[in-house]
This record gives sequence, C-alpha cells and structure tokens, in this order.
Amino acid sequence: MRAFALVQEIDEGETEVVAYGLELPTGIAATVGVVQGFGRWQSARNAAKRLHSDLVWLT
Repeated sequence: MRAFALVQEIDEGETEVVAYGLELPTGIAATVGVVQGFGRWQSARNAAKRLHSDLVWLT
C-alpha cells in the first residue's frame, strides 16, 4: 500500500492539497478530499488526471 497526495497549483510556486489517498497492491486507489468527499479510482494516476491535480507520493 502506498500513500499519496493530490495537489493543485494555486499561485505561482504555491500549491494546496486537494486530497489524500492510498493505492492498494491491486492498483486501485481511494481518496479523501480536503473539501469534498471520498473517491475510488482505477489508479492514483487516474485520480490525479480526473481531479486536474499533480500526484505526489508520500514516504
């Protein structure tokens, strides 16, 4: 299982987290939004694409 954050640029050089998530060993991902609810995705990359965000893996 890998943790990730989805971030969007709000101003030049500044970003904000829009969701936190987990990618399961099967590749499916689940997110919890900072403002909106939760989501289930085919992958973490798919979630980032659909939410117009950048994917950041957390260690």
